[in-house]
Amino acid sequence: MKLLLPACLLVLGFCALQSSSSPEPDLARRLRSGQAVVIENETFESGLDLTQLLEARLISGGVYRFHTASSITFRHCTFKGPVLAYAQEGPQRKVLGAFGSNVSFISCDFRAEVSFRGARIAGWADFTQCTFDGPVSFEESLFQDQAFFSACVFKRGLRMQNAVFQHKAQFLDARFEEPALFQGANFRGPLQFSVAEFFDYADFSLMHCEQGAYFNYSRFHDRAHFGRTHFGAQADFLSLELTEGVFKGCRFFGETRFQEATSAGPVDFSNCFFLLGQPDLGSFPDQHLRLTNIRG
Repeated sequence: MKLLLPACLLVLGFCALQSSSSPEPDLARRLRSGQAVVIENETFESGLDLTQLLEARLISGGVYRFHTASSITFRHCTFKGPVLAYAQEGPQRKVLGAFGSNVSFISCDFRAEVSFRGARIAGWADFTQCTFDGPVSFEESLFQDQAFFSACVFKRGLRMQNAVFQHKAQFLDARFEEPALFQGANFRGPLQFSVAEFFDYADFSLMHCEQGAYFNYSRFHDRAHFGRTHFGAQADFLSLELTEGVFKGCRFFGETRFQEATSAGPVDFSNCFFLLGQPDLGSFPDQHLRLTNIRG
C-alpha cells in the first residue's frame, strides 16, 4: 500500500502533464459545443488546424465552411506549427471558417503560417502584441466587429487584400518587415496606422475608407502605394516619412493633412481630388512632388 500511493500520484501527474501539453482534444470538444475557450501559456507543437477540428458544410460549388459559436481566447501561447482557419484541399474543395464570437490571440508567438483567409468573425478580432514568423493571410476576411493588430510584428508577408472591416481597425505601432498588402480592403470604421513602420513594399491601393484614416508618424522604408484609394472622411498623414509615395487618383472627401511629412523620393498626387481644397504639401521637397491635374 505504501508503494501504491506514490505510483498512483506519478500516473496522475503524468496524465495531467499530457493534458496540459496537448489541449487539442478538449479544444475540439468546446469548439463543437459552443463553449468558451480560454487557453493561456500553452505551447502547440504542431500548430492548430481548425479546418480539421470542426466539421465543414458545403455552401457553394467546391466551397465548404465550418462554424463555431465559441468565444476563443489564447493568451501568451506559442504555436510552432501552422494556425489555419482556411484550407485548399485540392481543386474541388476549399474550406473557410465562421466564428460567432471573438477570436483573440493576445501576445502570442506564431512560428509558422497563419491563415484566416475568407474567415467571417462576428466578435472582436484581437491579435494585439503578436509576433508572426511565417506568412499571414486575412485575404477576403470579414471583420464584423472591432479588429486589433496593434504592436504586432510581421516578419513575413501580410495579405489583407479585399478584407472588410465593419468597425474600428487598429494597426497602431505595428511593424512590417516584408510586403504588406491591403489592396481593395474596405474600412467602414476608423483606420489607425499611426507609428507603424514598413520595411518593404506597402500596397494600400484601391482601398475604401468611410471614416477617418490615420497614418501619423508612420515610416515607409520602401514604396508606399495608395493609388485610387477613397478617403471618405479625415485623412491624416502628419509627420509621415516616405521613401517613395503614390497617391495618384485618390479621392479625399474630408480634412486632409500632410504637415511635416517628408519623402526621400517622388510623391505622386496626380489626378487626385480634394473636396475641401488642396492640403498643405509644403513639407515635401518641391523636386519630389508630382501635382498634375489636381482637382479641388
